[in-house]
Amino acid sequence: MLSRKTVILIFILVVLVGVFAVQKYIVQESKIKQSKLAEIIEELNKPEKFIPVDFEAEWKKQATAHLGEDHVLVAGKGTLSPPFSIGDEQVLVEENNVYLHGWISERFFTFTIYDAAMCDSFQCYGTLYQYDVLKKNYVPIENHSDSYLTSPDGRYTIIFESGVVENPSESLGVFSIKDNKSSKIRTLGRAISKTGHNNAYTGTHFQGFSWSPDSTKIAFLDWNSKQFSYPNICVAVLSIEATDLSERKCIGSTTYKETEREPNEQLIFWSPDSAMLYAKDSFSVLDVKNSSTIYKFEADGRLYLRSWSPWSDKILGAYYPFGFFVLNVHTKTKHGYLLPESHDDLTNNKRLSDNIKWAPKAPYLIAGLLNTLYFINTETGEFGLIGSAKPEYFKSLHWSPDGNKLLYFRAGKIIIREVAWY
Repeated sequence: MLSRKTVILIFILVVLVGVFAVQKYIVQESKIKQSKLAEIIEELNKPEKFIPVDFEAEWKKQATAHLGEDHVLVAGKGTLSPPFSIGDEQVLVEENNVYLHGWISERFFTFTIYDAAMCDSFQCYGTLYQYDVLKKNYVPIENHSDSYLTSPDGRYTIIFESGVVENPSESLGVFSIKDNKSSKIRTLGRAISKTGHNNAYTGTHFQGFSWSPDSTKIAFLDWNSKQFSYPNICVAVLSIEATDLSERKCIGSTTYKETEREPNEQLIFWSPDSAMLYAKDSFSVLDVKNSSTIYKFEADGRLYLRSWSPWSDKILGAYYPFGFFVLNVHTKTKHGYLLPESHDDLTNNKRLSDNIKWAPKAPYLIAGLLNTLYFINTETGEFGLIGSAKPEYFKSLHWSPDGNKLLYFRAGKIIIREVAWY
């Protein structure tokens, strides 16, 4: 009969053998997974092939659900011949740390040369320049930002003092409109309340003021409205003819996300004809006149609405990580575009707005997708290749106001190309 000590030693040996076997299995399994991962990575690196081989069916299913049944893969040369000829690249500025702002007229555009060491979470600081495309030179101009409270026609300015203070001034929370022609100020009311913290007062009930393009209406987020409760915030519209804050209309709501936000971030996006709008973090396109919802997307944290077409009939949106789409708000039809790889730009409104632009003639988009420049027909879904610059990326695309010049940044250079439409 085995002694107790012998039994214990045999048990320990069995356990050690088991542990060794498990470790060997884990190592073998890890090698198999690494080998499979290498195969997937190899597939990913093949030209025009990016869908993970093990998840192709699910990937296509998700893309179809969010980009539409007729989505197309934007890769390769495409079949669309652009309705223009485009000239050779002309280098205007060579600087690595450049942010291209865009055109301010047919003749001038602005850009900033910044110091990379002076960048915070939101932006980089540097010197603002104005480039003259006729004289082919640029000069520094004073850093300034036009007040986002002034109407597009320059006639009116919103005056609203917000903040959270213990000793509020008489102007805290007061909403006024100044007529810049007569210098008269019309006060519509005041929105102020106690916070219950340190006896402080808040005048931050209104946020994200935005003028309609025709300068006749003001839209903003209204935290003071009783129609909705947090996190649903009222999207309010006020006529320029209003004499009291009570005349504002709550035309819909948005779900405000409590995340770190850029200073003076744009929260309201008007259609160019001033008839519709959507709010950031919202999934609804709203009819301003009728206070109704024209189109409602399924709420999803990976959906981002981006920009209106110049003709107020379509909205550019993105669905991370699959691609972007164009929605016709009148016909409710949607064309989806699957990208050849995941783009972080899909989650950043500024970058996507810079890299995919509406062409000055309907119904086209131009898109700088990494190192490839595409032209896209948003009616048919067809696309065509304009040019590529591997491995350099196209950034910050800008059409001139007349549509006859294309400006962009690539590989430390601001580049211009002449465009002749057929």
